[in-house]
Parts: sequence; structure tokens; C-alpha cells
Amino acid sequence: MAKKSKTIEVVGIADSGGGGVRLSPWGKDVQFSHWHEPDGPIESIPLYVYRRCTKEEAYEWEKSIRPRNVLRVKIRFTKDQYPDQRRAHLVEFIGKERSAPELKAAAKDRRPATLDDKFFQTLTLDRQRSCYDTTRKWKSRNVDIKIYEDDTKKLQSLLRKVEKLWTNETKLDQHVRDVAANDLLSVKNSNWLNDGEKPLSRKKFQSQLKLIGIAFSSDSTYEFAFDAGDMFFGHDVIVHGKITGGPHRAELIG
Repeated sequence: MAKKSKTIEVVGIADSGGGGVRLSPWGKDVQFSHWHEPDGPIESIPLYVYRRCTKEEAYEWEKSIRPRNVLRVKIRFTKDQYPDQRRAHLVEFIGKERSAPELKAAAKDRRPATLDDKFFQTLTLDRQRSCYDTTRKWKSRNVDIKIYEDDTKKLQSLLRKVEKLWTNETKLDQHVRDVAANDLLSVKNSNWLNDGEKPLSRKKFQSQLKLIGIAFSSDSTYEFAFDAGDMFFGHDVIVHGKITGGPHRAELIG
């Protein structure tokens, strides 16, 4: 016997169709435009939920479930899944939610889930953080790239500014590491040496910084994020700067 998928609880916002009725056999359905598991990320791929029921239950469902209603339900995902839609069996309708501001805000967000770009290839929208994500090689190392810009027209302008940084990545990379050393090398050697550890040279300090990501914001500022290994007992190094002015400050985070 085939093993059933586990039952999970989700909260979703009904799309413009609201609660629907299925005929022969009778059933009730709804499609969520946006949904999430409790404490999970908001999903923007539509979730279609269906359950067989009586004729009376179907029409009562249609009357009571309106477009944009926020519903809490228990579901089991079916085997029929598609790239542009998830499908599930409705196990239990728990009720309507009066307040779901993040879910409603996501439903109003008209930004495309993905964008194709000539330089960054595919950028994927992270609605929770309100940014577009991608990866790109920086000095032969794949790093995470985050672009924070809500306006899709301004986003294109920002992407072109960011792209130009790659034309001189070696020089900028060294400049960023110089700022990190200027601000944090003395901190490392004064307060963060392990027992028996010798003070680090500038070259050794910079070589320990492993770039893991770069974030760019709508005001043309950026943050280079480095894994500093054990130099600061697990803390990462962030170098702040501007596209036009270069890096100017480093700090520890985490």
C-alpha cells in the first residue's frame, strides 16, 4: 500500500476565485495564492486544495469562503505536483484568520518571483527579506548576491551599476580587505588571540577572510560578508561601502 504524505498545517490567502465547488463527485476547493506553514517562509507558488463533500457542504463553502480570505487548514500533499502549482487534499478546515499582515502584504506584492538578467542570469525574489537572490563568481569563488530594491524599474538601473564593479573586481577586493585589516587587525591582535597564538600579520589576516556574500541596496551601498573562520571565535566580518565611493568601514557581526 502506498504511504500517505504527512498531514501538515498551513495558513493561506484565497485567490480571486475564493471557495469553489466541484461537481460529479461533489467537492469543495480553494487555491491559495500565497501560503506558509507555521513559522515557515511564505510560498508564492499557488497551492490548490480539494476535498470531496456533500452538495450542501460544497455550496456552503462557496458562500462562506471569499476571495482574499485568510484560512488555516490541515492538508496532505498529493502525488500530482506541477512546476507552477502545488496540490493537496484538504484534511481539516480549522477556520479563518483575522490577522495575517505579512501574508496579505506578500499577496499584494506584484514583483515577479524570478527575473532574468544578462549578467546575473536568474534572480529569485525572497519575499521575506524583500530582496532578489542569485549567485555569481567573485574572483573565481561562488558567492551569494542579494539585491535590495523594491521598484522593478530602479532595480534594472541598480543591476547595471553593480555589474560594473566586476570589471575591476581584483582591485576592489583588495580595497575591501584593506579596510577590514585597517579596522579589525589591531582588534584581533589585542583582544581575540587564542592562548599561545602569535599576533597576525596583515597578509595573514586578510588571507583568513573568505568571502561568502555581497548585498547591494537601493541607495547604492553594499556590504561584503566574510567568514573569518576562528579569528573572532565564529563572528563574521562585514565591510560597508558605496558603489561610487568604495569601502569605508568594517565590523564584526554574529
